[in-house]
Amino acid sequence: MLLTHLPHVRRFVQDALGSDSSFSIVSVAINLMQAYSEAEERKPRLALVSADFTRLAEFEMMRALFSALDVRWIVLTHEKAGSKADETVTKKNFGIFSVDVSEGTSALLQTLRTLTRSPQAAHRLRTPENRTSPGTRVSSLSNRVVLIGSSTGGIDALTEVLLRFPEDCPPTFIVQHTGSSFGDSLVRLLNGRCAASVVAARDATEIGTGMVCVGAGLDAHVRVAKGAALSCRLKTAPPVSGHIPSVDELFKSALPFAKQVIACLLTGMGRDGAAGLLELKKAGARTFVQDEGSSVVYGMPKAAWEMGAAEKRVPITRMADTIFEACGQSVKRNSEIGI
Repeated sequence: MLLTHLPHVRRFVQDALGSDSSFSIVSVAINLMQAYSEAEERKPRLALVSADFTRLAEFEMMRALFSALDVRWIVLTHEKAGSKADETVTKKNFGIFSVDVSEGTSALLQTLRTLTRSPQAAHRLRTPENRTSPGTRVSSLSNRVVLIGSSTGGIDALTEVLLRFPEDCPPTFIVQHTGSSFGDSLVRLLNGRCAASVVAARDATEIGTGMVCVGAGLDAHVRVAKGAALSCRLKTAPPVSGHIPSVDELFKSALPFAKQVIACLLTGMGRDGAAGLLELKKAGARTFVQDEGSSVVYGMPKAAWEMGAAEKRVPITRMADTIFEACGQSVKRNSEIGI
């Protein structure tokens, strides 16, 4: 797949691939949303992207979605890999590689051959254990509610957490900061990877056991309401903490039943969710934040931790277990029950 709106970049790639029948361009996209739609349908191994696209605010979200699909990026730049211009793109090594087009087509072909020979990222392709393991048992407490807020780096973090959620997890509500075009794609991606049922936030939708409600790319705030059953409510209002939907708005909506809540604030830039997490903690909720070492951006978790809003900082690989321990739940694997 080729993502560019620059004719000279398109010609460079076409010239390079024209001399090698091992590779072909399955699609050419001129914007990020078109690129993701094509990737979902065509499932390419690699995406070649002009360096200018990597500077867009939406690129981090696109990178994370592609990473979950195990599509690797090659950034086509006029500067040496590792230069200052590429530093922000490659610093986390999220399956992103850089090729200097001034080195000629041979450099691109060498990178293509290297990446297509290397194995796929098995940890990203694994299916949820609980979807394929009939021996899994969960002791359920139906009165618990899980709330999660995330922003920059959140796709990877949410995937890591939700892959460990069993199919009868407590009702879960998530606000993820993202562009308006990416919400439905995120829901489809997570639902395809998780044992629980992941649904988009819609007004008046009841959310019960085994359901994860995701608010992303909306023009309304996501709130949780508790009546005869839990439900998602959408509230049209100005941004809160600079965002819509806002994590703070989600967290504060659960204050009337805070003692049933387990709330987590994951990687992200800014402070959204910190104040709401503190109010939940004061009202009796169990509260946690992602630790600095596993955060892509330690902004939101740091703000919450420094104001005393969380009882513990948790590596993302331990967050799901921490949530279920706080719920009073234990997930027992097949080996533990003699199956």
